[in-house]
Amino acid sequence: MLNIRRGWYRLKWYLAPKFRIVTNFPTCINIDLTNVCNLKCIMCFNSSYKMKKGFMNANLYKRIIDECGKYKLESIKLSWRGEPLMHKKLIDMVRYAKEKGIPEVIINTNGLLLDALKMEDLVNSKLDSILISIDGSDKETYEKIRKGGNYDILDNNIRELIRIRNKNGLQFPKVKLHAVRMKENCDSIDLLREIYSGIVDDIHISNETPFFDTDRNEKYEEEIRKAKRKSCSQLWQRLAISWNGDVAMCCNDWIPQIVLGNIDEKSIYDIWHGEKLNYIRDLHRQMKFEKISVCKDCICPESYEQK
Repeated sequence: MLNIRRGWYRLKWYLAPKFRIVTNFPTCINIDLTNVCNLKCIMCFNSSYKMKKGFMNANLYKRIIDECGKYKLESIKLSWRGEPLMHKKLIDMVRYAKEKGIPEVIINTNGLLLDALKMEDLVNSKLDSILISIDGSDKETYEKIRKGGNYDILDNNIRELIRIRNKNGLQFPKVKLHAVRMKENCDSIDLLREIYSGIVDDIHISNETPFFDTDRNEKYEEEIRKAKRKSCSQLWQRLAISWNGDVAMCCNDWIPQIVLGNIDEKSIYDIWHGEKLNYIRDLHRQMKFEKISVCKDCICPESYEQK
């Protein structure tokens, strides 16, 4: 049954934006347990933009998960703008989501706060995947990009987490590495595959997507703006919920500029089917991106035809 639900999730993820179908409920939700982070990465919006910081309280989180369970949400990622391992209740939150029947629970982390106790707890929490961000294949490159990080600690944590999982005879959580290719690491980032092949479950390397108010990658921006705009897939796939309950239409709207509603006032279902989001979807159908503050200057690949 679980494999059927996961298969249906992948199918919905692909078909909903392709045919612009507003599903009964989002396919995936990013839950921002906190927007606080222990690093100041050179490419991250969180490092340069000042925003109110905080941690999601347990009651708000439970209301979100209860509704997700009711509508049989397929996937949640317990991270968005911050470092989820900084939330003291993370393990309890993972367990609660699994108790409510969420088939896929994921966290995205920089991995530096993984001590032995947290590793044991995560392995036994029924977490499905842990995505660890690593943007350098050597100490010098990594620590130049991830300010405040320590490559040696991270490398040890990755290997120790897998050792503990395997020691317990478990297949989950899947341990996956994610790296961003940028000008600071482009000559060496592919070495990650050599270093961790056969150790971790997956390694994904993506290209940097600069935010609209940065000049980190002018060549990227110039190239992607030559491509044809298209209706963005995220409007038919997922929502992002801030630590304070504000709901954003897109996980790339980090501020967020457009708040669709707040969970203290509206349900996720009502926000997903609400007038505000449906109006934005209609503008995307009509290719009128200039009328949406978040979308008019967007340079995320989801909003462009890929060659």
